[in-house]
Amino acid sequence: MGRIGSDDYVDALEDEGVSEYGDEGEGASSLTESQSVSTNISNKEEDLDDIGVDYFYPPLYRQRYDAVSSILRLQGSNKRIVDFGCAEGKFISLYLKKLEDVQEIVGVDMDDYALEGARYRTAPLFYEHLHPRKKPLDIYLMNGDIGDFDERLKNVDAVSAIEVVEHLSQVTLDNFKEMLFGQMKPRIIVITTPNAEYNVLFSNMSGFRHPDHVFEWNRSEFRTWCHRITDEYPMYSVSLSGVGFSVDNPQVGPCSQIATFSRNEDTSTEEVYIRDVQESALGTYNIFSHHKYPIDKDDRSFEEKLNNQLEYYINDCCKYRSAWENDEDDYVPLSFLSQFSLVAELTTDIEVIRCNLIDQSWEVVQLDGEYHVIVPPINEECISSEIEEEDNNLYNSYVSIDLVEEELWD
Repeated sequence: MGRIGSDDYVDALEDEGVSEYGDEGEGASSLTESQSVSTNISNKEEDLDDIGVDYFYPPLYRQRYDAVSSILRLQGSNKRIVDFGCAEGKFISLYLKKLEDVQEIVGVDMDDYALEGARYRTAPLFYEHLHPRKKPLDIYLMNGDIGDFDERLKNVDAVSAIEVVEHLSQVTLDNFKEMLFGQMKPRIIVITTPNAEYNVLFSNMSGFRHPDHVFEWNRSEFRTWCHRITDEYPMYSVSLSGVGFSVDNPQVGPCSQIATFSRNEDTSTEEVYIRDVQESALGTYNIFSHHKYPIDKDDRSFEEKLNNQLEYYINDCCKYRSAWENDEDDYVPLSFLSQFSLVAELTTDIEVIRCNLIDQSWEVVQLDGEYHVIVPPINEECISSEIEEEDNNLYNSYVSIDLVEEELWD
């Protein structure tokens, strides 16, 4: 009797961490994600906004994108994400759409020129038509004022605002805060903004890093703003981190500071995607473009999917039996089968797996208090005869073809 199964089948996940600097803003370390992303897209727009772009490797904007995407991944499943100030859509196309569970991404900006660039950047790639996604994905680009509330974006899972708030007037900033924390109420909010303390390290710099900046906060000012939000909206807590640290001058803190707001209250509501909203219910933002990504639609029933996966893994477990074991039954634990990811996506309920196998004429028994499926020995003579019969049929069908003499053309 061959018994199959071991504890060696465990997924190895790479640990990711977020650095947090304390109340005094000291002792912080850079948050970066080890991720392979290759692109030939020009970064000129970001370079203009990053005066210190030549000081950093990877470029500071990439460090910010790495950090925010890592935070979103660490915070659990995010099916609906809004990126305020999406500009040319680089964060959406290079990072957000690659998150495992995402099904709807909304990029919001007021600049039509930037949105036009984002329209092309966020379109499905040729590769994504050849290899469709398993889950649906809709990417919407919207034109609107960041201080206005759009009902369609209520209760999304996550919001990002990367280097945005420093461009807002005080009135718009207050409206954005109320709209975000008081009306949208996402589960996770990630906001990044420049750290004014770092500016002393840039040579020949005066004023702000970008001519469109209305203000630039130091760490204390940013911390105060964040804590005022959590005082006003106690359902949220906040943690602070950053990217772009100076090895020689750690006392100035990160070049970009990051606030991650997490909603403490469980206000779970039914998921309502924009694609399911009636036209008459559309909100204050104008939809600039909409990309519906190709999807590999699977019309099989739950039972068919589960049976296909179980049969595959059962046969895969038993295909390496040696010749002297072929006359013995194999016993595969159902708990072992339930560990395979494609089975676990459907169910980890042993009783459901047992009933499905029995319905498909598999024999299931209990051994040592655990259910096992019996895999009978392979009948090689039967397999050989079947293959030989298939070969003969193929040969007969080939020789019966009427050969047509090739026509000659002048």
